[in-house]
Amino acid sequence: MEMGEEHRVRMDMEELRRLTSMAKRPRVLSLLSHSLRRLGAELSRATAAAGMRAATRAAAPALDYRNFITLGSFSWDQDDKEIRIYLFLEGAEQPKVETRFSALSVDIKFYYMKGSNYEFIVPILNKEIVPDKCNIVVTHPKVVITLSKALKQNWSDLHFKEDEKNQDAILLACCRPKDERRIQVRRLRSHLQIRS
Repeated sequence: MEMGEEHRVRMDMEELRRLTSMAKRPRVLSLLSHSLRRLGAELSRATAAAGMRAATRAAAPALDYRNFITLGSFSWDQDDKEIRIYLFLEGAEQPKVETRFSALSVDIKFYYMKGSNYEFIVPILNKEIVPDKCNIVVTHPKVVITLSKALKQNWSDLHFKEDEKNQDAILLACCRPKDERRIQVRRLRSHLQIRS
């Protein structure tokens, strides 16, 4: 994925996050979350591949603060009120961390650590959190991210996962009325042409 393409995907994801925060209908939320997960997976594959290519180069180019390597290795646990995510990252310091918590996503960026920038993103969480009560604590080399649950429920996974069968049914339900309208318009046109 080229730099321009990666930027486009990041911008698309940002806009989808905004739309997701504004959406109220379950079907719309489902479609937006599916698109956001698909773009997130595409971006993480591309950034991981770019990170591997960058690691194999002998001479490192000048650091660009906009390029990030996605952190995919983490552990997590939970209790009734909180989710704790554990990252192990050499060189992490509190002033070099930027956090963005929303009701359904987490985006954390680590700047200038051993010549690279890193990010930890969960584009769509399994359930809602309370962003104002979330925090991050950096103790070298461990980073602990604490997410406050909106409801006292057990999470089966950190990432939102949707059944593909449900997704296909939703897409079919969305498309079906439009197709039926097209058929009705065609019938009406042919009926009008026969009369004239």
